[in-house]
Formats: sequence, C-alpha cells, structure tokens
Amino acid sequence: MSSEGDTDCELLWDDETKPLVSIDQALKDDKLKKGKTWGFVVYRCSYKDEDAWKNMLDLIRCHMEDYLTVAGGGDLWAQHELIVIHNKAQFDGASSHVIRDHFSHWVQEEMVKLPKLPESEREEEDALRKNIISETRYNFCLFIDDICLESVEHMTEPVVKLLCRGWGPLPINKRAYTVHPNFEDGKTANENEDVGWRYIEVLSCFQFYDKLHEPRKWSMHYVRPPFWPYQNVHAVPGFWRKKEEGDNAATE
Repeated sequence: MSSEGDTDCELLWDDETKPLVSIDQALKDDKLKKGKTWGFVVYRCSYKDEDAWKNMLDLIRCHMEDYLTVAGGGDLWAQHELIVIHNKAQFDGASSHVIRDHFSHWVQEEMVKLPKLPESEREEEDALRKNIISETRYNFCLFIDDICLESVEHMTEPVVKLLCRGWGPLPINKRAYTVHPNFEDGKTANENEDVGWRYIEVLSCFQFYDKLHEPRKWSMHYVRPPFWPYQNVHAVPGFWRKKEEGDNAATE
C-alpha cells in the first residue's frame, strides 16, 4: 500500500461521521424499496485489454470487501452489488460528459421504478425519495478508461476515475474546449478548478463510497486531475506515457 494511498484515505476520515453508518442506513427497508444493495456503478470506457479490465473489477471488489471487514461491517458484504455498464459502441473512449449524461439518465430511471404511495402519504414519500437519491450510488460513479487499465501494470496502486453527477451536465455545444496543458481536464490554470471528476486509487473506493453519502462532501475531497494530495508530477496517472514520449524524442 503506497504512502500516497494511505494519506489520501486518511483525509476521508476528517469529520465525525463513523464508518459504515451511511451504508447501513441506506440499506434499511422502507415503503419505497426493499432488498436494497450498495456499491458503485462502473462504466467501462476501454476495450483494449480484457485481462486488465477483469483484474480491475476484481481489485475493486477485493478492496471494497477488505476495507468493509476492517471497518467491522463484514455482514454488509452480502448486499454489495457492483453495477457494471458496458457498451463498446457507446462508451469506448467516452468523455466524462458522455458518462455523466448516461449516469444521470440511469438515476432518473431508477427513481421512476420506485412505487407511488397514497396521496395521504405523499409527504412521507417525498422524504423517502430525497433520502434514496442522496445516496452515494446515485450521485457518484466510476469510469475506467485506457489510462486506468494501463495503471494496473504501471502503478503500485491502480487508479479509477470518480465522477460527480451533480457537477453537470455541460451543454453539448460547450464541450469542445481546449484542455489546459498542465491538467487532464478543465480550461483554466487554476489548480482548484472543479472538472467534475478526479482520480482515486482502487484501494480507496470503499472510503470514498462511505464518505460521499452527502454530495456536498465532493468539494472537501476534490483534487483536479491528474493530481491528488501529496503526489508529484512524475507519479501521476499516465506518467509512463510521458516517459515513453520523452524516450522516443531522445532517440530521434
């Protein structure tokens, strides 16, 4: 486990919320939904390496289960469900904006599936719907692209991309912007510009899921990609590509 990963994980426990409370509460049956599950929605955005993809999913599940057990919630694992969405024609090489569009639509469909309560219970229904849609599953998802799959080979702790649904959507006619050369997304030189997604190490998936039960906490734990706390420019995701480019340039 890398020092960067340890530090990043520790930063998630900077408030008084106890681990597992949000997950445990979200799993309680109510009048709108029973037999609930928890876990990220994961989008596959790269189809170049099948073995790396399978390995990545195994790593996510493994780390989620390990941290759940360490936190004393091993009994909740039976209700864990990683929802994997893949469609090569639709998502291969897809941008964060495309993923957010689909994720938002998926969330809307899930809310439509919830039953209607009698008119006399409308106030209770509204409160229950508000609680459900505030859960981590419906506000944050993971998407895995080429760099994420390559990180399985090149990084001690592989990374995935964590997307915030509440950031957007960005109108289609405004998506063809020039990305600032110092970053992977966003237009400005401001290191704090929120681009709606960030990298996280696979080993920290559980902590992020547990702590982001309140969408407002996104800003507390956001770092503009490709960076995260205490990480230097030579170790960010994709560093191997820049090294290869430099090596090729040196031989020309």
